[in-house]
Amino acid sequence: MLAATTTRHVEPDAVSTDLPVAEAYWRLRSADELPETQLLARGIGDDWLASAPPPPSDLPLPDPAAPGPWIRSAQEWLVAESERTAAALAPLPDSALSRALAQVLPTLATDGAWLQYASNPLNSHTPLASSMLRLYCHRRGTAGRLVAGLRVQLGFPDPGSWEFATHRDLQPQAFGPPILQLALAQQACVRLPELLGLTLFAAIATPDPLLEALARRLPALPAIPRVREDEVADVLLALEQAGVAADRTAVARLRSGFSAAAGLQRLTREAALRLARQDGPMARMVSLLTRKAAVAQGYHGAIGMPNGPLDALLGGSDPSAILDALAASDYVVPGDPDRSRLLAAASGPRGAMAGVFDASEIATIRAWIASLPDAIEPPSPGPPTLALPRIPAPGSVASNDRWAWDGRPLRELYNPLLHIDEHPELLPLARGLATLWLARAGVGQERPGPRGLPFARYDHAALEAWLHARHREQVAECRACASPDGAGAPSREAVIDDAVQLCPMVLIDGAWLHRTAQLGFAETPVGALLFRIWRDEVGDGAVRENHPNLHRELMQEMGIAMPAFGTAAFAGWSRLRDEAFAVPVFWLCIARFPRHFLPELLGLNLAMELSGVGGAYRRAAAALRAHGFTPTFVELHNTVDNISTGHTASAAAAIRLHLDEALALGGPEDVQRRWKRIWCGYRALVPPPGFER
Repeated sequence: MLAATTTRHVEPDAVSTDLPVAEAYWRLRSADELPETQLLARGIGDDWLASAPPPPSDLPLPDPAAPGPWIRSAQEWLVAESERTAAALAPLPDSALSRALAQVLPTLATDGAWLQYASNPLNSHTPLASSMLRLYCHRRGTAGRLVAGLRVQLGFPDPGSWEFATHRDLQPQAFGPPILQLALAQQACVRLPELLGLTLFAAIATPDPLLEALARRLPALPAIPRVREDEVADVLLALEQAGVAADRTAVARLRSGFSAAAGLQRLTREAALRLARQDGPMARMVSLLTRKAAVAQGYHGAIGMPNGPLDALLGGSDPSAILDALAASDYVVPGDPDRSRLLAAASGPRGAMAGVFDASEIATIRAWIASLPDAIEPPSPGPPTLALPRIPAPGSVASNDRWAWDGRPLRELYNPLLHIDEHPELLPLARGLATLWLARAGVGQERPGPRGLPFARYDHAALEAWLHARHREQVAECRACASPDGAGAPSREAVIDDAVQLCPMVLIDGAWLHRTAQLGFAETPVGALLFRIWRDEVGDGAVRENHPNLHRELMQEMGIAMPAFGTAAFAGWSRLRDEAFAVPVFWLCIARFPRHFLPELLGLNLAMELSGVGGAYRRAAAALRAHGFTPTFVELHNTVDNISTGHTASAAAAIRLHLDEALALGGPEDVQRRWKRIWCGYRALVPPPGFER
């Protein structure tokens, strides 16, 4: 059962300090399976929504009660802001614009990411979740193509990497919008109005005014997305579905999310314009010295400068003092890089600093020396308006977690896990429960038998042969056990009871895959296949095609009145037996960690998609028809899960891709290790000992 061992949810980390922008961005993008990241997201949501920089003064706040006039005013603001930005860029040479363009890249790289978990097992059946899934898929598809082109053009690494987060050409303000977006993504269920506010701003502020202005000057840019009337209409529909206009508190929260997004975009734009204005040989050299000084100190003790030892200057806080000293030394010939010893030492294959500077940095040194007769003053620190809100330390999950499981019915975990956004302290329990379930499921998998490894050494052809053989067995079992016309079917009462017991599972159909939507994962070859399956399970943005809703229709046809889904009353419904919750709880646990449990998730997915094809689904359809019930749910699964082009085929393809990656990175031994983990996941569809209820 669930035991309340303490009333405290989280325990603050007393020794942590505020996080740097780069680390916060990287954690939110790449480490969202860690409980600490969930707490970081909560802290950023609390602090940034309250203290984000103000939006542009002429941008009207949204009015859900009168959206038409407001949309027109907001679009007029977008045109005016783009014109103002273009005017600010007009005096600048094209050479100064690339660094400004780079500041837009982090926001583009996370465009739509705030919606990645807006459709989830708790709400996927609702019109609102369907609308938000459509918006997510559209924005990611559009932004993904643009980011790919810009990355090539600017020479940037993958946006999910530490190298991107710490890239020397990106200002801290460039990470403001993505940090807010990624933080709110982790709280999709508890910050819905703020999420809708951010979505509304994104819909009307496309394209970003800075990107629009830069596109006029840089015709070689990839095509940028424009405001789409149907996207704005989709957002307005989502607002209507959420009932925001009728709730004053919700309107205030909507405006909070909108204002924070607009204010942070303004901050990025101001920082980029300031960077472009200051771009030049001196500014680039100041930036280079700022990056290199700390690691250079200690290597230059024997080098004297007119105003002191170079090592001492490198330990100071004023890069202009170092530049003045170098310019006055015999290492530099002002205006003549080729005669300057500094450049020879940095660029020569046997120079004293060979390998210390890359090609772009050597070009910066060359340009600075060439410009010395006309050198300008180094840039001054930015104005206070360019400051981002603080990034709170994430804290740590309390060691005495609020919840504990002692082996009693899993149904008591079902509802809290559906609402896990409200309970980050449940994450360690979810990971531990999934780990224990899988460990028990894997016991004996190498022994001969129907659930043992189907072949000793993994081979793609062997997997394909096994898959087709298993499908033929299921088809044959169906022929032997039941006739197509339903003769010998279970009683009407038994058919209804079977359908009722499936509710905890079927009403979260696809739940094991819902976090494959995450940014970065869904774009991988394996992740794309899994995310496609999740989308299909929940209707791919069409609420009428949502699989849980098809089962709801069957319940209505059977005259079954269920308690409201997602409530304690549903989890405690007396018609449901304890064992009906075992597998769904496992799904909800393993789903939170798709990276950590990826091999097991691939095996579980194959087991789920293959399990009923040709056999159980056909028997169930015949039984339903025999008693006058519509078999749409099971018939649909029998077709969409087919082993040729359906979900089973995709599940097998994902396994092959994953093991090809393992072969490339870890060799044949790693393939075999991962294959055993995959088969453990396949076996995990059947509750192991200790988890039957």
